[in-house]
Amino acid sequence: MKGHPSELSGTVESHLFPVLQRIFFREGLEVRHHQTVHERKFPFLLIDLDLRKPDVCVDFAYQAESTPTDAMPPFFAFEWGDRVLRGEFSERLLILRGRRLNPPTADRLASYKGAIAFLDFDTLQEHATKVFESYISRQQQRAVVLVINLLDDLIHGIGAEQITLSEIHWYDLERMFHRILQLSGFHAHLTPSSKDGGRDVLACDIKVDDVHWYNIEIKHWIGKKVGKQVVARTLETSLREGRRGALVLSTSGVSEEALRVR
Repeated sequence: MKGHPSELSGTVESHLFPVLQRIFFREGLEVRHHQTVHERKFPFLLIDLDLRKPDVCVDFAYQAESTPTDAMPPFFAFEWGDRVLRGEFSERLLILRGRRLNPPTADRLASYKGAIAFLDFDTLQEHATKVFESYISRQQQRAVVLVINLLDDLIHGIGAEQITLSEIHWYDLERMFHRILQLSGFHAHLTPSSKDGGRDVLACDIKVDDVHWYNIEIKHWIGKKVGKQVVARTLETSLREGRRGALVLSTSGVSEEALRVR
């Protein structure tokens, strides 16, 4: 791997992005690339999909010519730690292979905010293993399997016209669509039933070199069409969050005003 250090750092960073997406999505976090927070640009930003936890800014350190025994300069680590103390946000430093903290520096930084964490390739691998094992374990729990089977039965029942949409509660319909997205190969995240930020389900399509996000709002109203306010709010939220697209699903149809919002 040859080239200018800044170019090498950018190359490693671009390869790291989809990897972090896969890992942190299973913790309910979205990873955004090249984000500016408090007038400072960060390689990555972790966003809580449920909008309940503060954002976590991720710094990135990489030195191509270093060896696994080379230590990160203390002045860099301390300067970074001081920014954490002054900032109004959480921040996580990601240290890649070829960089480590010597014990005195690590001890000093450990006394800073509890939100500080350090990851190199080895610890990132350990973290990813735990996250995936925990995710799979949750999916394999008997109660979870029973609910998934129930949702599958409801989906098939609607498809076979054995069950009508009017018999399904809106809460269950959201979960059904979440399940359909999973069966279709998307990474899907169901937001809280209240204060969901204008999206009921988040769909993520992870490509080799990019990640496509979509906001989905589901309305299961009886005898009332979705108006322009719902569509406008969904579009505004999607534009603000930089989504690839947005989808409004309504079991009772949409008004002509709502269609013109597009």
